[in-house]
Amino acid sequence: MEDIMPLLLQVCRQTLIDKYCPANLRTSAAETLANQDCLMLDLELPVVIYAKTIAEALATIYWSASMYLGSQFEELERSSQAACGFWDFNLCSRFDEAMLLEQPDAIIAQLVLAFFENDPYYPLPMMELDLEKKLWSIFSGGYIHKADRILVGSTNYEKLRELLTKFLNACVERERKNLRAGKRYGHRDFKS
Repeated sequence: MEDIMPLLLQVCRQTLIDKYCPANLRTSAAETLANQDCLMLDLELPVVIYAKTIAEALATIYWSASMYLGSQFEELERSSQAACGFWDFNLCSRFDEAMLLEQPDAIIAQLVLAFFENDPYYPLPMMELDLEKKLWSIFSGGYIHKADRILVGSTNYEKLRELLTKFLNACVERERKNLRAGKRYGHRDFKS
């Protein structure tokens, strides 16, 4: 399946280019990596709303579901014969507050890796176009706002809140490093 998915995505992308792209631009659109995700704009989809919504979803997964399920995971395993496959899928990890406070750098590194590997459609830092910069700003602001609301009840709120910015800064730094190394925007280490 891992070998089939990239080919399937390539075929789907080419089909969309053939259908929606002007004939004189099709070759360029297909070959230019920067054009990889531009159909959302051409279809006039609400990209600003999408950026905020996926930021809130990611914050909920990282700071509510992971922390809650991290502390409850063993009970879930005992009470269910079916494994909680989410935590074994696409580099997602479970963690609890204590683990996050004891190993913040390791957890943040895992979250950054998962951010880039799991979804190539998140807004990215270090982009060049004004709209892309705006989407990263909306995404990062929405992420901080939602995660902050999730963490506000914690007795370790101040320490945990610092990690929100640390995560986003680590995403920016990873992207900066990869771009300097000649890799494309949103480079994925394990998936193409």
